[in-house]
Amino acid sequence: MKYSIRPIAFRPEWVEMLGDIESTIFYQQIHYWSDKGSLDNEWIYKSVADFEFETTLTDRQQRRVVKNLVDRGFIEMELRKAPDGRVTRHFKVVSLLIVGVPLTKGKGSTNESDKSSITKSTTKSTTKSTTDISCENKFSREIPLVIEMFGIVNPSVSKLYGNRTQRSACERLLKKWTLPQIQAVVNILPEINSSKYVKGKSITPLEMENNLGYIKAFIDQKKNNKKGEMVTLEI
Repeated sequence: MKYSIRPIAFRPEWVEMLGDIESTIFYQQIHYWSDKGSLDNEWIYKSVADFEFETTLTDRQQRRVVKNLVDRGFIEMELRKAPDGRVTRHFKVVSLLIVGVPLTKGKGSTNESDKSSITKSTTKSTTKSTTDISCENKFSREIPLVIEMFGIVNPSVSKLYGNRTQRSACERLLKKWTLPQIQAVVNILPEINSSKYVKGKSITPLEMENNLGYIKAFIDQKKNNKKGEMVTLEI
């Protein structure tokens, strides 16, 4: 088969979040074409042959990566009739990764400039302008970033991306706090989890949400016992 001579983008920093190199290439192609088609709501359509021509990914590889990206909650896929009459796959990016924004791991927290970059909209303007739609779009971009934070306490964090219960917990956390505030709380979890008699051990967003009372008590105790700056947790 002949392949396109046109170069395609590849962002190595997204591989861990998306699962593998093939999934990252496929996701980035959907991301690239999402604002260049004629369909509404940033849906695009491409056949198996179209994607193989552009990326060299075979039918078998594409089936695997589509399932991976759908299960993780990064894209949607539907079979629809294209404008030319063909019934083919249609794709839409659900969780938008932001180019050039590092994902914070380990100690430390995201600063205000990082927060500004993360929350800045990179999609084209649409006619949707209600508050609910704006919030939904914002959270769809930030939820994967919140889940990624739990990599410091959960080696299986990749399994959480497509879990609706965990994504709902992330959304509720985002309604309360900014990303830097959430990161600051997550950074405390390794100490809580390694302490034998401390309550509030958490390795998922839902567990952290359910244990906020214990986590707040731990933070308050640390503030009383140690001078210096500590995160303030408003529940």
